[in-house]
Parts: sequence; structure tokens; C-alpha cells
Amino acid sequence: MKKLALTAAFCLAIAVLFVSLACEGDVGPQGPEGPPGEPGEDAMLTPPSDRVFALAIFNGTARDHNGINAATLTFDTTATPSSSIVVGNKIDQAPVIDGIFEGSEVWGENASSLELEHQAFADNFIYNVTMIASYDDHNVYFLLQWDEVSQGDYVVGVDDRHLDWSYDDLDEEFVVNLLYEDRVALMFQDSRSLIGEWRLYGCLTGCHPGEGLPDNMQSASPSIVIDTWQWGAMRSENLEIGLDRALSSSGFVQDGGIPPIRQNLEVIQRIVGDEVVDDTVPIYMHMKQLNDPEYMPDDILWEYLAVPFTDTLSWTVNSYISGWFAMPPSTGNDVLKSAGQFSDGTWTVEFSRPRITEDPYDAQF
Repeated sequence: MKKLALTAAFCLAIAVLFVSLACEGDVGPQGPEGPPGEPGEDAMLTPPSDRVFALAIFNGTARDHNGINAATLTFDTTATPSSSIVVGNKIDQAPVIDGIFEGSEVWGENASSLELEHQAFADNFIYNVTMIASYDDHNVYFLLQWDEVSQGDYVVGVDDRHLDWSYDDLDEEFVVNLLYEDRVALMFQDSRSLIGEWRLYGCLTGCHPGEGLPDNMQSASPSIVIDTWQWGAMRSENLEIGLDRALSSSGFVQDGGIPPIRQNLEVIQRIVGDEVVDDTVPIYMHMKQLNDPEYMPDDILWEYLAVPFTDTLSWTVNSYISGWFAMPPSTGNDVLKSAGQFSDGTWTVEFSRPRITEDPYDAQF
């Protein structure tokens, strides 16, 4: 009997516990709303860090250029633009990178008239360039304007051919035309311990950004890496991207590893008499030239239109082969946008690039 009573009491306790867990009382009314918190502030974007940069302008030549060894790029809005100081603008509307200046309403009020000097080889008589630097949350933008000068061997006009091929009917072979595009190079030195030397010597710390001088296309030591942005009237205009490379002590290092554009040239060996001599020939030609040797291809030959070059066709004095071939840009090769326009003797060139990139040699903003 006692055991039965204990069992009944235990079952009653379990039942009470079950009911207390399964049943929930009515919810009371919501309490009054609390006082508002302190007002928040707009997100503040940190301006890019100040930098020292060099600039070189070419007027249709491989190496002759005028420029500035070391100018200061600052994003301190209290600074004053000058002949050697560029003050960056914070902008709300991204400019269109097409080589057409959209005005200070888009680019911002700060603009600098930089004074250039003759830097290497022949003087091209370009002594001034207007430069604007701007930034937003995602990108940095640069605009450069300069007037070409008709003096000495230079004439005012567009140079947009660059190391292409034409057929020499006397020697019955293709030869490289030593023609060079109008070009501008921006160079950012990222080794902080060398800034003093960079201010004194600029790109001379490493080399001139000229082409056709392989022995000088390297920086002075492994500790010097120069992020180089280049626009060219032929190469950049056909691809709508700038040439984005880093200059190291072992030469140029291409962003992304494989360049989007390469010179259509290789060195082969021929037997001439009793001697073996080096000869340069195109690697590719346009597929339509197989049936029409006088077909005129574009300045840049895209990979999907290319076939291996052959010298067995009936080439004529009117035959022409592109000096450069291109592939779709890979990651890291397509982030530097660039475009230029020539009007009434003045070049307007624009760049844009993300402030932060993944390439270890890129200057970060």
C-alpha cells in the first residue's frame, strides 16, 4: 500500500511538471520605446597615402623623353598644387576613361602644371604637362594633358604605329619598321627607404623607361621595385588598357605573369653561305593573309585570328604584318584602364586602377 502511494505521488509530480512545461501564460503588453541613441556619423574613407612619382613623355620615339624625376602626390587637401606637387581630389562621380576631359565638376578642382625637363637622349621640347589625380571609394584616377611641339625632328601629330612589319621586295624578307608610338609613363617607387634617393634621381634610380635599350631596362638593385603604368597611342588604344608592369633588378615583371600583348617577333637562325646568322621574323600573321598576302590587318593581331607565319607565300611590297599580338587579359592584366585622345595638337590621357590590388608589386592607394 505504501509502495502504491509513493508511485501515485511520483506520477502526480511528473504530470504537474509536464503541464507546467507545456502550458504558457498570456504575453503581456509591450513596454514603452526607449530613448534614441546618439546619432551616427557618415563613414569616413581614409585618403590614399602620399607618394613620390616620376613621369616621362615620349613623342613617337623609343627612348627620347622629357619628364620629371620626382614629383609629390599628396591627398592632403590643405596642400597647394604646384609645378612639382599634385594634390588629389576626393570625387563622388567616377570619370569615364575615354581620353575626353569631363571638367572639374567630375575630376575635382585641384590641377597641377608640372614642369618637365629633358631627361634622356634627344630633347622632345615638351616642358609642361597638366596633371589631375582623383580618387573615390574604389579607384584612383589620373589625367594628363600636354601639347606636342613642332621643333627639330619632331612634328605635331599622332604617332600610332609601333614596331610593325613590312615586306622588303629587294631582300625578299619582312623587316621591322622602326616606328614608335606616342607614349606616357607614370612610375611609383615603393621602397620607402629609398625615397630620398628617388626624390633626387627619380626613374634614374632604376633606368629610363625607354624601349630598344635592353641593358638599361632594370632597376639598380633587388631592393628597388618601380610600379610602371604606361599608355601608348597604338597598344593601349587597341586594348583599352594600360601596360601595367613592375621594373625590378631582373627587368620588367608583368602583372598577372603573362602579358595581354606581346611583340610579334622571334629570333631564328639561318644559314647564309658558310655562316649561321640570327634573323628576326614574325611569329604570326593574319589568317586571311594565307589567301591574300596583301590583306591589311589591324595594328594588333588577336590570338583567335592568328596563324603561324610562313615565308612561302607570294608576298609583295604592299604586304604588312601586325607588330603585336594579343590575348584576352587575365587576372591582374586588366585592372589598369587607359585611353587617350589627340585634338588640336594636345594629348589627353586618362588612367584608372583599383586602389587596392592583389599584385605584390603594385603601388597601393
